[in-house]
Amino acid sequence: MSKKLLEALLKAEELEVQGKKFYLEASKKTLVPSVKELFKHLAHEEDLHREKIREIYQFFQQKKELPKYITKVSKKQFNPIFDPKQLEKVAGVETDLAALEEALNFEEKSIKYYQKLSEETKDPKVKRFFLTLAQEEWGHYLSIFDSIEFLKDPTSWHTFKEHWGLEGV
Repeated sequence: MSKKLLEALLKAEELEVQGKKFYLEASKKTLVPSVKELFKHLAHEEDLHREKIREIYQFFQQKKELPKYITKVSKKQFNPIFDPKQLEKVAGVETDLAALEEALNFEEKSIKYYQKLSEETKDPKVKRFFLTLAQEEWGHYLSIFDSIEFLKDPTSWHTFKEHWGLEGV
């Protein structure tokens, strides 16, 4: 495998390490329980990604081909429970919002990086792996985005998520 791909995998691994570190620190500082759980979950996800990237790096370092298509790295979908009552006990959510905004930017950079890598490779199994990572980072992005929307306007968030409406009125 090319030296360029090995370097790209090392950079990807470092991105995941940085992400895990950020999420663990953010989970310690956040005040809203559902956001704390989200950050812990994301730290775990980044670790799973790092492990899979390392595994693939080692395959290529040994000049082996990937034995199969990798279509999933994460083990489960995270669905935090957003309860507006959580916010009643919290003095302010500005710190949480700032951390979530930073996380959103981090995930966006990861998505773009993995998409770029998928476009640069000719190997369909490697391409699928990078697309899988991009897709999972996109899931992280959406979870973070939901958390931001919840913190900014919990009532509207619940209305939107629960599909409440004034049908028939």
